[in-house]
Amino acid sequence: MNRLDALIKQMQIELDAPKNTHFKQPQWRADSPDDLRQLCHHYNGFIRQQAVVLLGLMQDARAMPDIISCLNDWVVEVRLAAQHSLTELLINQHAQSMTSCLPELYQLLDCGRDDHLASVNRVVGFLLQPENQQHIISAISDKRPKVARLALQLVIDHHLLSTGEIIALALNHNDVM
Repeated sequence: MNRLDALIKQMQIELDAPKNTHFKQPQWRADSPDDLRQLCHHYNGFIRQQAVVLLGLMQDARAMPDIISCLNDWVVEVRLAAQHSLTELLINQHAQSMTSCLPELYQLLDCGRDDHLASVNRVVGFLLQPENQQHIISAISDKRPKVARLALQLVIDHHLLSTGEIIALALNHNDVM
């Protein structure tokens, strides 16, 4: 039995435990990324931690907002698991999804439970790698103004495009950047 299977089995036992009455759903499945995303917000810190760990191992890009949210969890172990899972998700196939999470990521800098600068810098550094820069540039055209603005700021700060190219992309957006 590999680590992922063992953790899924352990998590399912915890979910099925009689003591777990609050937030209990008979259909919770520890092998379902959608259920695990919801369990990242469970009242029980152990369940949140296990959900975050499993999502990192499953490498499901849809879980990024939930994992980012758990980086500021009040339970230290959940935050540490979220840091590890976030690192697991930093693969080139997830760069576009990670770019769409820039607002949530940067909001961590305003949170006080931990110093999130290292996590933010790790993700930004990943996105600034040459093979991922195109995702930042493409995000300037994102329909969500916060994503577009943060992407534009990264492009400007790190000189990913010429001034003329930046202006042309920014002028094509509906938001006043």
